[in-house]
This record gives sequence, C-alpha cells and structure tokens, in this order.
Amino acid sequence: MEIKLELLEYQETAIKSVVDVFDGNDKNSFDNACKDGIRSNICSLSADQLTENIKSVLVENGVDEEVAKLTNEQELTIEMETGTGKTLVYVKSIYELFKQYGFTKFIILVPSVAIRQGVLSTLSTFEKQLEEIYGFTPKSFEYSSKKLNKVTNFIEEQHPQIMVMTLASFNS
Repeated sequence: MEIKLELLEYQETAIKSVVDVFDGNDKNSFDNACKDGIRSNICSLSADQLTENIKSVLVENGVDEEVAKLTNEQELTIEMETGTGKTLVYVKSIYELFKQYGFTKFIILVPSVAIRQGVLSTLSTFEKQLEEIYGFTPKSFEYSSKKLNKVTNFIEEQHPQIMVMTLASFNS
C-alpha cells in the first residue's frame, strides 16, 4: 500500500509563505550561483527587501509582527504542531524554492537520530509522487563525518541536494 500525498490548504499556505519570502529574487543559474567550483544559493534581495517580504507574509497570514518576534538573523523556521505535516511542508518548500528560484543547497538540521530517520523515510516514501509533481528529485543523504566525499559533492553539485543531519553531528 502506497501512502498518497494530500493537498492540505494549511500546508500549501505554509509553503507559499516560505516561497514568498524570496519574492523578487533573481533565479539562480550555473553562471550566477557558482564560484570556484562551489555552487551556492544566491539571494539577490537586500536585507530590507527580505524584511519587507517577511512582513507581507505575516500580514497575509494574519500574524502580528510582535508575535513573530522578527530579528535581523537571516533564517527561516517552519513551526507547526506535531502531526500536521511539517516534514512534508519543508520538503515541498525545498522543491518549490528550486523551481521558483533555482536554490540547490538545503540542510535539514534535526534534534535527534529518530527524527533524522523520519525525514529520510519521508523523502524516500514520497520521492516518486514528488517527482511526478515537480519533474525532478533532489539527491538526499544523511551527513556522516566518515563520508566527507558526499559533503564535497554537495558543495560542487549543480542539481538540488538535501543534507539531513542531527544537532549532535552539527556540533562536533
């Protein structure tokens, strides 16, 4: 029995919100996102433009700026209740960010080995369905300090890639 992806409105709203943060960004290409063999996600928006986009997303979603606790850090966090499908939201956000802006490098940092395995399982379970929807499949792998060749490939590869790692491996 195959688990089927459902299109849930609140998940689609969350994905759109992540994508809209980068509204107006130039699409990354091999030429503008590769330097000295290292492929990066290049954001062409200024900090002020990103802040304005974030504020627009907050207004669209009815979230007060004080509740959002905006800071100058350039990071996004997807926070949802347990069991609401946040893993699929951030996985589908990755697909959309590649499709819309050509972003190719994604690191999913999780707090435990069990959650890391759950993320890898989700990627595997929905790989074919997401391929049918988006027309591509990012390479995904588990970070291991014993397999640094995968990290080198992650840095150099021009196709979308997802590295999944735990906090423990990040801190060591």
